[in-house]
Amino acid sequence: MKAFLIIACLFSTANLMAQNLGNLSNEWLLLQEQDGVQVFAKSEPCKMAESSPKPFDIAFLKIVNNTNSEKKVAYNFVIEFTEGCTGCDEELESFFIQKVPANSTLEEDCSFKGQGMAHIIRNQNFSGGWNFEKVSITNLKID
Repeated sequence: MKAFLIIACLFSTANLMAQNLGNLSNEWLLLQEQDGVQVFAKSEPCKMAESSPKPFDIAFLKIVNNTNSEKKVAYNFVIEFTEGCTGCDEELESFFIQKVPANSTLEEDCSFKGQGMAHIIRNQNFSGGWNFEKVSITNLKID
């Protein structure tokens, strides 16, 4: 019986952790594929400042150009929360264009090199924040 309770607690904890990060994990998830270009997302904790005791959970994008020519990739980066949405109304601040060289990959990480490739989904230092549900890409255009 004790073993059953331990296993049940482990599954419950894993389920709660998965719900906190919505449709994301630390593995790349294919969001869209079009005209030889793939757009992926994942989440990772990142230390944002020395004064923050806990990291922030960040949604990252990766764009893979599998073609033999440079592609201009335009998209809205949408982050949905239980309480509302960032990018759902196709605001200009959530619209991005990336140039991806032939047969190459643009990938964001905690160094935050690019613009429009990362978004905070949870501040672990603040218990009253919005509840992340999912990330998506809308209005994907490949030129």
